[in-house]
Amino acid sequence: MKKNNNIKDDTLYGLLTSYKGLITYLRVFEDEEAKIIVVQLTDNPKHWKNIPEEMYAGFRELSRLDIGVSKLSIKYLKPLHIAGILLSAINLPAKAEKVKKIDMLNEGNYLIFEIPIKYKKKIIHGVTKVSNLSPQKKYEIIEKSLSVNQG
Repeated sequence: MKKNNNIKDDTLYGLLTSYKGLITYLRVFEDEEAKIIVVQLTDNPKHWKNIPEEMYAGFRELSRLDIGVSKLSIKYLKPLHIAGILLSAINLPAKAEKVKKIDMLNEGNYLIFEIPIKYKKKIIHGVTKVSNLSPQKKYEIIEKSLSVNQG
């Protein structure tokens, strides 16, 4: 019997299968003296070496235990997908100091957010929330991204 590979899987996991190659990796650093917390995103951990070492020389990397997550990667989503929802998940007050965004996705394949350390709890909560997205929410993010790119 010949296997039919053209069967369309309309389940949520079937729809996400075409995006299984997409993964976003996260790192979080803090520097008490500089009063900054940094969230870094990339699509491949080998791109961490593209970030100049001197930029965050005095910073301490927060571990998964410090943040309270089992993994610091998100399947099915690109760093650009995560960037938008991360900032909304952090939910900074309207009068908060500016978030510095260093977008090197085209040149170095990484994205960095520098945020005042006084928002550390909100940032950790946001990273936890993004790391634990449901498959349904991930698919909604992909659909939204596709509709924005088409329109």
